[in-house]
Amino acid sequence: MSEPVFDFTVKHQVFLQRLAESHGIETIKIIESSEAELNRYLTSRLTAFGPAEANRATVKKFDRMRNRVFRVRGEAMKAASKHLKEEGVLLAQNESKFATRIMRDGLDLEAVKAVSIKHIDNVINFGVFNGQALDEMYNTLQAADVNRIMQTVRFGVTQGNTTPSIMRSVRDGLNLTSQNAMSIARTFTNGVSNEILLDSYKLNSDVVKYQRYSATLDGATTFICISLDGQVSKIDDPAAPIPPQHHNCRSTIVPMLTKDDSIGTRPAANSDFEKDAERAYNARNIELGRERRWDDLAASTRDRKRLDQINSFEARTGKTPFRNVQSRTTYKTFFERQSAQFQKDVLGPTRYKLFRDGGLEIDKFVDFGSGRRFNLTQLRNQDIKMFDKIVA
Repeated sequence: MSEPVFDFTVKHQVFLQRLAESHGIETIKIIESSEAELNRYLTSRLTAFGPAEANRATVKKFDRMRNRVFRVRGEAMKAASKHLKEEGVLLAQNESKFATRIMRDGLDLEAVKAVSIKHIDNVINFGVFNGQALDEMYNTLQAADVNRIMQTVRFGVTQGNTTPSIMRSVRDGLNLTSQNAMSIARTFTNGVSNEILLDSYKLNSDVVKYQRYSATLDGATTFICISLDGQVSKIDDPAAPIPPQHHNCRSTIVPMLTKDDSIGTRPAANSDFEKDAERAYNARNIELGRERRWDDLAASTRDRKRLDQINSFEARTGKTPFRNVQSRTTYKTFFERQSAQFQKDVLGPTRYKLFRDGGLEIDKFVDFGSGRRFNLTQLRNQDIKMFDKIVA
């Protein structure tokens, strides 16, 4: 092999993260398509609401509003779920082919078994990722969304606020729904990929004996994935950790023939680009006397500003934003080599003090969205380029 399996799997995962961003953007657009009807209806009802007296008539008015809001938003959530399932089927088929090529071309296996179409359908419709199937994720999102809207409406009406004021507050709350929809898309995309990869390797467990948990080496990695990074388990171990371990999880699994055959490189960030973007944004607003801060931005805006920092780093330093390190490099060893500022950004001031002065290792603290569009065709093309190197 010109490049080992670890390289292919981790690079594939980097591009998969961009695909997940695109899935999120698409589903957010579907959900947002219901906002025009929602705004028209609420504006009309609020304008004609009248005094909010403490009586049964007022309660009935709110109940009718809730039922309509629930229907409008529910239809949008169902459409988003349907779209993501359709994309998930295509992704699962791609991941099955990727796993087959990993085993056939990367591990030199001759007779490779692939997951069935029926199994793919079951994973998409009934697969549980971070504790919920996709429909359950959207049901949870819909309930939270409707509750937030109605709580805002009830508060505004009982406080005597104007209709425009109430509607501004409602629209602010819709941003949180969009952020959560992005989280669902990322979690589902990661979950489908890892489930299909793992099941493909299990079908060939006579040769593929182990799996390795691989986290992303940057400042956005969570403590749970930090603690699991590099962990090797038997391929059929029911207690083995499988991504996603949390919402927005970006980790993946790597197949291994023996317990120690992961040799190669993996990408590691040269800076905590998200924190760099946050510091730059907040500093600029403070300089201009503006109250708006990083946490006030929509997730898509934060992703774009993070990408700006990546591009700025490359232009400013002439260095690549991500460097290659040995695949045996775990998050723990990667983290220990980083600057004090990077370590503070990841841990926070209290945990950083424990890490620096108390001798507490980072894996004991367990309690790259780019913003650019990325599609399945691009993911396949990246895979083809990697595999072509084997036979070159």
